[in-house]
Amino acid sequence: MSANVSSFEELLGIYENFYRQNVKHLQPTSLYEPVRYMMDLPGKKIRPLAVLYCGNLCGANHQDTLKAALGLEYFHNFTLIHDDIMDEATTRRGHTAVHIKYGVPASILAGDVMMIEATKWISEAGKHFNILDLFMTTSREICEGQAMDMDYSLITPSTNEYLEMIKLKTAVLLACAFQMACTLGNQSTVMCKLFYQLGIETGLCFQIKDDWLDLYGDTYLTGKRRGGDILAGKKNILFLEALAAADSKDKIRLEFLFSANCPADLRFAEAIEIYSKYNIKDRVANVESQYSDRIWKLIDEIGAIDPVCSEGIKPFIQLIIERSF
Repeated sequence: MSANVSSFEELLGIYENFYRQNVKHLQPTSLYEPVRYMMDLPGKKIRPLAVLYCGNLCGANHQDTLKAALGLEYFHNFTLIHDDIMDEATTRRGHTAVHIKYGVPASILAGDVMMIEATKWISEAGKHFNILDLFMTTSREICEGQAMDMDYSLITPSTNEYLEMIKLKTAVLLACAFQMACTLGNQSTVMCKLFYQLGIETGLCFQIKDDWLDLYGDTYLTGKRRGGDILAGKKNILFLEALAAADSKDKIRLEFLFSANCPADLRFAEAIEIYSKYNIKDRVANVESQYSDRIWKLIDEIGAIDPVCSEGIKPFIQLIIERSF
């Protein structure tokens, strides 16, 4: 595997140039303007960066990884457009949601064509490798995760059920990016499986950290309102850890606070108090730490096969799991 891995900024610049060359000319405007609007919203670009960085590390053809990166970013943004419609969200990444700006019919159609574009680009990237099956499986799993998320707005999941949901809704796409890069680099089946599992554990750690940052992060860095998940009544890992730790009285209170009948301001004030009572800040940090430990063990396993690769992947993993925004 290659030790010559480009910087994150350089890779993102290359990706952005490739994206613009292949998207700016698409017509008709009524179809593709919402697509370009969504794709141009500020974001971390973790998934395309994962394909490019890991692909570089694994010795994959650069044009193949660019195509796969664009395909996965198309797919990710397609899911966000449709999620926002289902959730009736009005904003995305601090900007007007696509369906609010362009209307629901145009947004549904934009999402549909983004899924088609995603499949096209990944098919082109994988002409000589079996990555389309992986993408199709991942796509189905993400739909299953979204269905579970919608179900859990009506019922309270267990912590294990929540973790399975975020695995399907979030982690499998990062795992897909990791394994695609490894496959495009013509690596062994064992190495591809290790990369996939590394993506799963990293994706879970990423989402748990996201839940934690929602309440305990620096709002200047996150760019989000503090406790947005609480205000929205979202039963994330903080809520579930509090529910598991609480006495019977506080359990009943938490269930009411996160019901549709509870005013958001009351929910926020009392949830903060209960979270503090049961030290949820540290409890969830400990859960995150457990996933972090799994990640470093997997990197050690990769190192037993290829020490250069295990060293090379560390900065990217740190970028994801040690973030403060």
